[in-house]
Amino acid sequence: MKLAVTHPEEASKQSAKDKEKWGEVKGTRAQLFYDVSKIFDEAVTNVDDAAQHNPDSPLLRKSLYKLSEAAGRVVPQLTRLREGVQDEAEADQLDRAIQTAQEILEAAKERGVSAEDLKTKDPKSKDGKKGN
Repeated sequence: MKLAVTHPEEASKQSAKDKEKWGEVKGTRAQLFYDVSKIFDEAVTNVDDAAQHNPDSPLLRKSLYKLSEAAGRVVPQLTRLREGVQDEAEADQLDRAIQTAQEILEAAKERGVSAEDLKTKDPKSKDGKKGN
């Protein structure tokens, strides 16, 4: 998706295999930024929902750590894109995505999540793998 936003002409030259797998990139830049924002919003909603249903789950910290790692990778890219945006709709969507990602990073910092949390296994699973 980043390629589609930063270099649409290059994205249109993506390999046939990628096109077959993911399909043609559609939508405006503002719509793509909106999608990024909604993905972060949905992830936060899912973690919050899990916390309400099982606040003592050891997997919450693991989930928050993984989400914060993704947000940490994306924020610098979104920030660079935001600096060059002049379209108001694009700027609004980028600001929203950046804000949500930063809230994720702050929540992870407040709760002190770390790579150690990745070692947490699902207590309901026999071998720690989902679906087994």
